Amino acid sequence: MTTTTREVVQATMMCSFLLIVKFIVCLIFQGGAKGKAGLRAPEDAGLVSKKAGWTDAQSFGGHGSAEAIESARRWDRIIMNDLENIPFALIMAWGSVISGVGGDPESRAQAFIAFLIFYTVSRILHTIAFIFGMQPWRTVFWTTALVSMFIFSVIGLVAGFED
Repeated sequence: MTTTTREVVQATMMCSFLLIVKFIVCLIFQGGAKGKAGLRAPEDAGLVSKKAGWTDAQSFGGHGSAEAIESARRWDRIIMNDLENIPFALIMAWGSVISGVGGDPESRAQAFIAFLIFYTVSRILHTIAFIFGMQPWRTVFWTTALVSMFIFSVIGLVAGFED
């Protein structure tokens, strides 16, 4: 494996890892928010003590305050947005690695890495903006992530068809 190819694989693995960790952390916060809103399954009622802020009653209909229900729904949308976007990006990133994006020219590999990092950072910032209801930043970060994914995918596509 050439140094450039190794750098591409390392960057892709690191970005993949960060996106997965971000997703897992969001799942944990989503579960807590649903508990506070009373939106978990009924059998989860005794799962966590009141110290965590969960309501006594759990049902899929919710029994928490309007604020708690809004928070839970916000976390649901964060998770769904991740599920709608991140898998495609990871497929295209690893497909680009397989296509040989790490080969010559080195500038192509560096551009791929830069846009992959830009995608990863944008997805993290999108989540932060979504948590705090920051518009237009949520849309800006979503758009920059989408454009970054498109660009690194095109770089991978070009690499796959080079002689």
